[in-house]
This record gives sequence, structure tokens and C-alpha cells, in this order.
Amino acid sequence: MNMLRRYRKIVAMPLAGVVLAMHVPFGAAQAAMVGTDEVVAPAAQVQQQVSPDQARARVAAALDREDIQAQLRAWGIGPDEAKRRIAALSDAEIAMLSDRIADDPAGQGVIGTLLVIAVLGFLVLVITDLVGATDVFPFIHSRAERQ
Repeated sequence: MNMLRRYRKIVAMPLAGVVLAMHVPFGAAQAAMVGTDEVVAPAAQVQQQVSPDQARARVAAALDREDIQAQLRAWGIGPDEAKRRIAALSDAEIAMLSDRIADDPAGQGVIGTLLVIAVLGFLVLVITDLVGATDVFPFIHSRAERQ
């Protein structure tokens, strides 16, 4: 039983320190006025990288994908309506949308996120086993301690 208390102290103190450190603010927020030129300049740079015709072709190709059409239908927008709305966008807006389509493939990073959640869940269960709050993993405590 004495060893269990020692484990609790060994695990509980660093864990408490980590939890407290998570609530400490790391710096003050800063805000400033943003001029129109600063907002328009990135859009102009994007427009220079890809011609408007190429950007419209990329967006049209994305709209022809079955998964995107299914999502549009789920939102209540038909493919023809979406094409009309895309045609009404300015060249800068089409360039931004085209770059976003190229940069954000659907479903990217899902496996990594699930892996992180699984590892965190495992660590929480191991820590609670060490502290004695749960008894999930038999390899945490020896048989002599359990009796």
C-alpha cells in the first residue's frame, strides 16, 4: 500500500503541474487596424500565380466530382446552381477558391487525429491505473500488490 501512495505522488504532482501550466496565459493579445491594401495584396498575388481561366477550370473540375455534388445536394444546392454561382465570382475570388481546393484535399489528417486521440486515451488510462483510480491494465500492477 505504501508503494501505491508513492506512485500516486510520483504521477499526481507532475500531472497537477501540467494541468496548471495549461491554464497560464502565454501572452497578451494584440490587435491593429488592417488597411485595404494589405488585404487585397495577397489576393492579387494569388491571381498572378494562376490565370483566371485556369482557376475556373480547376473549380469546374472539382464541381464535377461526385462527392462534391453529393455534399452540395445535402446543402440544398444543385450542381447547376453551384456552377451559376461560380460563374458570378470575380477573378480574385475564383483564384482564392481554386487555391483552397488545391491546398485542402478532403479527409486529410483524419488518421493522424484518430491516432492522437487513441494515444491520449491510452495515456489517461495508464495514469489512472498508476494512481489507483482504475484497474484497466493488468500489466500496471503486479499480482502481489493486488492481493
